[in-house]
Amino acid sequence: MRTTIRLKDELFEEAKIHALKTKKSFTELVHDALTVYLAKENSKQSPRKIVLPTFKGGETKPNVDLNDNSRLLDIMEADDPM
Repeated sequence: MRTTIRLKDELFEEAKIHALKTKKSFTELVHDALTVYLAKENSKQSPRKIVLPTFKGGETKPNVDLNDNSRLLDIMEADDPM
């Protein structure tokens, strides 16, 4: 597809120089830059790495169904020393 874009002269000159250095056409450079920019913008990744703590533990108590939230709450409250 052909289109017209307007760039500041300084940006255009810098882009043309970069295209020459990397042996790409200006069109390829714009295409690559837009691809990277849009992928970053559309990314669902968090901007920072989150490290979650992990713990070693034993097995669950007998007859505990981890998919039954209501029952889990009853068990946790029963074990609560408060």
